[in-house]
Amino acid sequence: MEKRGSRRIKKRAILKVDNISSILLDFSRKGIKFSTTKVPLKKGVDILFDVGIEKFEIKAIICWVKQKVALSKSYDIGAIIKEAPEGYYQFVDNLRD
Repeated sequence: MEKRGSRRIKKRAILKVDNISSILLDFSRKGIKFSTTKVPLKKGVDILFDVGIEKFEIKAIICWVKQKVALSKSYDIGAIIKEAPEGYYQFVDNLRD
């Protein structure tokens, strides 16, 4: 099995994905995984990642969607980061060190 080139960081936070509230599950330099109750209508999404002192605007492409059935319908979504500010990459690197 092929190993990921970038280690995931597990962290819970609130994201906005195309202005829809979502829950961050994990992220890395290259990708992001989140949970939401509404699947975005297009593959290209704009993500607002607020880490308290800084907000990162990220452009990503959805690569998979997994529906979870529990008390309410929700979806886990994996996306590849296509564009992010340099501060995002520094933030990820600092958490990994």
